Amino acid sequence: MYEFFYILSSIFCVIIIFRKRPIVKVYKETDFLYTALGDDISKSLIAFLCRGFVYRVKRYLRLTNSNVIYNNFATPTFTSSDLLFQLKNSSGIRLCLKKSKVITISIGCNNLYEGSFENFAEINGNYAKRGILKFKEDWHEILYYIRRFTESNASIYVMTLYNPYNADDPNYSIAEYYISNLNSIIKSEFWIKTYNYKVVDIHAAFKGNFQGNFLFLTPFMREALPNYKESKKIGESFINTINS
Repeated sequence: MYEFFYILSSIFCVIIIFRKRPIVKVYKETDFLYTALGDDISKSLIAFLCRGFVYRVKRYLRLTNSNVIYNNFATPTFTSSDLLFQLKNSSGIRLCLKKSKVITISIGCNNLYEGSFENFAEINGNYAKRGILKFKEDWHEILYYIRRFTESNASIYVMTLYNPYNADDPNYSIAEYYISNLNSIIKSEFWIKTYNYKVVDIHAAFKGNFQGNFLFLTPFMREALPNYKESKKIGESFINTINS
């Protein structure tokens, strides 16, 4: 019984740590700043345990830059509206973005998760459509705040959403429809040219390559987050895009 409460309290402490108000690390003008924005894929307990892509990007950047300062302002459960609110209301984060050399963004999955029920066993199209429409409204404002309002000249890398269902799952094609619609906003040539960012197409990297439960979407843990193997694959995709 004691061990159970110890584990429960440890998990609670970890959740509090990941949900706390982000603190901007102290940096000098000569430092190389890497800033991560977004949701659970960038920062969560699973991302920490599986060495999510932001940890891998940070490690890669430190191979060629000895003075990398890393700030991860991502927050679990964040939607596009939450990220926009964060940018509008934190002058410290905006200043950090202005000084950053590299910015990575993972956002949009929680816009669609609001349309999933019974631990991802059912997808409600009306909720998913509303999530996409809200993302469309927020996306250009998010980019505006980074590029125009903060005057950031950083290299920005944005990942597309993957489909967490196996190809033989009845929900795969339904999810694919809504995911592709949201990804089309991220991949819009108009927004890419207007705000000068690069797309890391994780959706294309995973599509058609599912051989069993690659992600934490199993009967035991219904969370559509990457496991260690897939976190490594996402990290490699970001690094390859940075190199290109």
